[in-house]
Amino acid sequence: MKKIIFLVTVLALLLAACLSPSGGGSPAQSSSEFDINDWDSVLAAAKGQTVNWYMWGGSDSINAYVDTFYGTALKERYDITLNRVPVADAADYVNQVLSEKEAGVVEGAVDLMWINGENFYTLKQADMLYKDWAQVIPNAKFVNWENPAINLDFGRPVDNMESPW
Repeated sequence: MKKIIFLVTVLALLLAACLSPSGGGSPAQSSSEFDINDWDSVLAAAKGQTVNWYMWGGSDSINAYVDTFYGTALKERYDITLNRVPVADAADYVNQVLSEKEAGVVEGAVDLMWINGENFYTLKQADMLYKDWAQVIPNAKFVNWENPAINLDFGRPVDNMESPW
């Protein structure tokens, strides 16, 4: 199970390295374009990038785990730098993304975020989530997409815009 969780997280981080953080799902400027259906192109576009992962920072053990386990694996295996951005409340970075959108910022600071269902729904309503990626990443075959605990968040369909980590 740990290996599956690791794969889901690494693949989500790889994808985040290729995406514009607040451009409504547009690819970020990188050394090459990518096709979400061609994982080799995702890996090539993510190489050398930095992923800003905004997440609750209140647990030293979770912070250390993310930094050492995922941060090290991303750097060693894929040449991706993980920048964990600890925040007290997920609503803070959700509001940051919404404010950047309102200000016309195309490439904001947040690449990836750990959020709850309510914040997911807020961003979904604002059209601020990358679409159609969750079931095409290589590890999607390990996820039971028919399970309501997976395909619903806050009682609403995730519509291929969220994956468990």
